[in-house]
Amino acid sequence: MTYLKDGQEYLTDDETAVYAAIRELARQRRTGNNSQIASYARLSRTAVARITRGLLARGFIRNVSKCAAYHWRVTAQPVPYSAEARRRDRELRDQQRAMAGKQARP
Repeated sequence: MTYLKDGQEYLTDDETAVYAAIRELARQRRTGNNSQIASYARLSRTAVARITRGLLARGFIRNVSKCAAYHWRVTAQPVPYSAEARRRDRELRDQQRAMAGKQARP
């Protein structure tokens, strides 16, 4: 499940993988069911079902199926930071601090 840190909502690595799989299927003009998403994300179908329920509840994806099966598409709602994006941001801030520290020394 997503989590809050410093007032920001973040996706876990598994949620990011599922979200990316749904976007990739949409890029190919396909809707993805949990089985297809599990193949793309390399997760179990049970894990994908749990993750898609959470993403659906928070409005990041929607079911576009006209029958009982689920077919997922992403919504226009911006997705929160992934763990990878958060790590890159932290490394960039650390580099900026190091550079500022070097310039401040006489």
